[in-house]
Amino acid sequence: MKIITEYPLWFVIFCLAFGVLVAFLTYSKRFPENISPWQKTVLPLLRFLGASLLAFLLLNPLILRTITEIEKPLVVVAVDNSASVVMTKDSVFYKTDFITLLREQIKELENQFEVKLLSFGSECNNSILSTYNEPETDLSALFSEMKTLYSGRNVGAIVLASDGIYNKGSNPFFMAESMPYPIYSILMGDTLIQKDLKISRVFHNRSVFKGNSFPLEIHLNIDLFPGAKTILKIEHKGKNIFQKTILAQGNRYKEVVRTYIESDLPGLQQYSVILEPLEGEFSIQNNRSEVFVEVIEQKEKILILHQAPHPDIAALKNALSSVQSFAVEVKNVEELNSANDYQLVILYQIPSVNNASLPLLNRIKQQNIPLLYLLGQKTNLALFNEQNAGLKILQNRAMWNDAFAHFNPSFVSFSNERDWIKNLESLPPLSVPFGNYQLSNAAQIMLYQRIGRVVSEMPLILFSEENNTRTGVITGEGIWRWRLMAYQIYESHQMFDDWMVKVAQYLMVSSDRSNFRVNHNRIFNENENVFFNAEFYNDAMERINEPEVKMMIKNSEGKSLPFLFSRTSDAFELNAGKFPQGDYSWEAQVSFGGKLFAKKGAFTVRKLEIESLNLVADKYLMSQLAEINEGELLMAREIDQLSEKIKNNESIRSVTYSVKKYTDLTTLWFYFVLLIALFSVEWLLRKLNGMS
Repeated sequence: MKIITEYPLWFVIFCLAFGVLVAFLTYSKRFPENISPWQKTVLPLLRFLGASLLAFLLLNPLILRTITEIEKPLVVVAVDNSASVVMTKDSVFYKTDFITLLREQIKELENQFEVKLLSFGSECNNSILSTYNEPETDLSALFSEMKTLYSGRNVGAIVLASDGIYNKGSNPFFMAESMPYPIYSILMGDTLIQKDLKISRVFHNRSVFKGNSFPLEIHLNIDLFPGAKTILKIEHKGKNIFQKTILAQGNRYKEVVRTYIESDLPGLQQYSVILEPLEGEFSIQNNRSEVFVEVIEQKEKILILHQAPHPDIAALKNALSSVQSFAVEVKNVEELNSANDYQLVILYQIPSVNNASLPLLNRIKQQNIPLLYLLGQKTNLALFNEQNAGLKILQNRAMWNDAFAHFNPSFVSFSNERDWIKNLESLPPLSVPFGNYQLSNAAQIMLYQRIGRVVSEMPLILFSEENNTRTGVITGEGIWRWRLMAYQIYESHQMFDDWMVKVAQYLMVSSDRSNFRVNHNRIFNENENVFFNAEFYNDAMERINEPEVKMMIKNSEGKSLPFLFSRTSDAFELNAGKFPQGDYSWEAQVSFGGKLFAKKGAFTVRKLEIESLNLVADKYLMSQLAEINEGELLMAREIDQLSEKIKNNESIRSVTYSVKKYTDLTTLWFYFVLLIALFSVEWLLRKLNGMS
């Protein structure tokens, strides 16, 4: 322990000098004749000490102490709450005895360790749930959550109770192998192959042009039914539009059926793929799969205009071409004479330092075509600042930063997938211009720039609107890395592609000149919240959010539920919560200036059957996870051995560390007791000797 002060320690000399001065001024006169010699010494000394200690407080003294703390090992217990766990013959055991046995083991562990509980499925919860109703399993999200929650903690071990079946996110092994502590895997579920028929996957287009046929690729698995016959059917609006007899050849039969479906009706179409069940089949839940396809009456043309090739251009083209409603063309700026036929023009690093293209840009803007600017090191920023894109970037000299993405929670102009928002900050940085960013009043920031760990107010992606035409700006280059990283995270480009499609759709709907506008997804999964975004414009086409927006949602049986939108900074949003599977219609209304404005629409909630597609527990994955840091694999009925195995692991031990603690001297009671005692004794002696 030592004392430090805000000022140099030699300032203590002034405190002592002050004490001497006060004592001298107080007792420099003659003492009363009856006072004893020792009191003549003690009284000045008491005044000197009291005054010096009082003056010492002016130096803001702190006491620095080094405290040794012991942190017990932390054991994280994570339990799989997905539906696949109880779709096996041991479902009663997992709902009753298993949870009881697990809680007994947790009590044993709590005697020696700090224990934290998690359950997981689509998302993680900070408690053990045993409802087994999660429609998806994301093991990689579990490990990501643990890294976030317990980073820097003395984690001794992870207890992972699961069947090892994951159907969302990336391979958990690659997330787990970076963790420095052992994993004790408790294998739930059934490792035996059951007699079963299932539709394992259906590949199809998400959208198709009306009048075209589109392919369906259906993957079938038939286990332990050698020689059996069944029928595969495809139904649309209650009618059978395809049928094929399937003959199982062997105990583990697989077949891929490919066919083409005509798309004659516009709008969102639902197709049911059905595999007729056989007697003695283990589960019939995986014999049916629902397919949703958006049939569009006309394509929207998008032009990607560039001065020179770049990987970003290919990423944009591939993402936007993922839906058949878009016809995407890529052209060099020198090849284009007119943009009349396009509903969106993407300007990649245009105007560029090599080709200003100002006459072409002026013609495009005069035609009120929505624009999306992507800036880069070849962009002529001085000319870009003249384009009224909602942003100006002023630079003294050409300098560039690496900026990560940070989502703006106030952005509600269109909905974003929660998983995508969660992983945005882990995407690679974009190369953005360093300078003074000036925003117009109409600019809406979707993503901020995060430089290192600091979230700035500079936009990474923004949108603005002028004369009912929307403009977007992505302020950096390198977006191709986002698409690549999305594939690494989700094992598919779809999350990035869907997001890019939403950006394009948002820009192109600017042709909607109505005062009241409502946006939402057409399809939601049963485990997703149904979100709506709304905008209201007065007669001057200024966006306002003063009036109330009401909505009525009606299911297919005619039952209606009322909702009220909440206000954002200048718009409206509604989180209507989760809905059961089915088709729903909605009507939204707002009153303003004595007029009633209304919008109508529909959406579909689809049932997730993904948990029933694979019911064979993945013992290999669970053993792999256990081997990473010398953990162990236990079967579910061996769970009573868990606590002893963890206690016997000598690598799991408490951590002792030293912590420096600063304490303000003015907060210590004994210091003031000392001051009061010094002055009180002095006062008492003075009174006894008749001194005033």
